Order: sequence, then C-alpha cells, then structure tokens
Amino acid sequence: MDFFSQQWATYRAVVSHDLMEHRAVAHATANALEGWLAQRPVAAPPPAMVDLGCGDLAQLAPVLRRLPLGGYTGLDLTAAVLPLAETALGPMPYPCAWQEGNLLAWSQSEAPPVDILHSAFAIHHLSDAEKTTFLQGHASASPPMGCCSGLMCSASRAKPWRPTSSATARGSDRAGRR
Repeated sequence: MDFFSQQWATYRAVVSHDLMEHRAVAHATANALEGWLAQRPVAAPPPAMVDLGCGDLAQLAPVLRRLPLGGYTGLDLTAAVLPLAETALGPMPYPCAWQEGNLLAWSQSEAPPVDILHSAFAIHHLSDAEKTTFLQGHASASPPMGCCSGLMCSASRAKPWRPTSSATARGSDRAGRR
C-alpha cells in the first residue's frame, strides 16, 4: 500500500466514523445552501460553486445532486482524490471541473468570481495568518450577495466561520485546534 493509500484509509475511517462531525457539517451546508438558493430572485442565473478541499465528496455529493447549479469546481491539493470525487458525484446537468491546487493560492489568483464558495475542513489546515490572507483574497472572488459555507478553526480554539454573506453553514471541531 502506498503512502497516499495509507493516509487516505485513515482519513476515510475518520469520516466513516464521523469523528470530526462531517455529517453535521454536510447537513448544515445543505441547509445553508438550500436556504440561500430559495432567497435568490427567480430570474437569477444558476450560481457557480467552488469547493475548496473537495476531497472525495463522500458527504457532499448527495447535496450537490439536488442543487440547481450553473457549474461546480472541485479543488483539492491531492490530485488522486479528484477522480474519486468525480465518480462520487456522477453525471450532472451542469458543467463540473476538477482542479489540483492549493486553496490559499486559489484565493490569491485571478479566478473568475463565484456565487458559492464552500470549504468544509480544508481551511483549518492554514495558520491563522494564512486564514487572514485567504479571507482577504477570497473577498474579491465572490460577489457581494454570494454565499460562503464551511468551518474554520483558529490555532487556539474552534470558531465557526462567520463571513458577512447571506448564508453560513456552521459546524464544530471537537478537538478545537488544528
């Protein structure tokens, strides 16, 4: 078994046993996104979504299948998980893209604006200074009425990510540290 497979098996065990409350985060994300979508004007074009640290989409794929998106981009630092995510999601009526990349670099890039920015458990890997840089960079990538969902923990204690958008999914990290 190679290094990725060993690490991925450990990660899958954490998710399968819900040790970091991935199910609750996915449920909160679904509620926030569905609520935000329900408030959008009927004539608004379908929103574009970027999922930073998408992983294999084990928890989020069922949610994504219900959403009337205009497009979805899954970004992950590990290229090996992107085919797993694509398989988990399956064929969709909207375009999907899969990108290997660093979420901090993405936030500083000239990426086109997105309507929905999601990151469940990837941002907590950043230091507090990197989180600040990320949030400053991401602010220019999302329109004022966009939606952010996710979980962010500081190095000292768990904190829900509370962006100034119209909908936020809140979760908790039992460990309370990165």
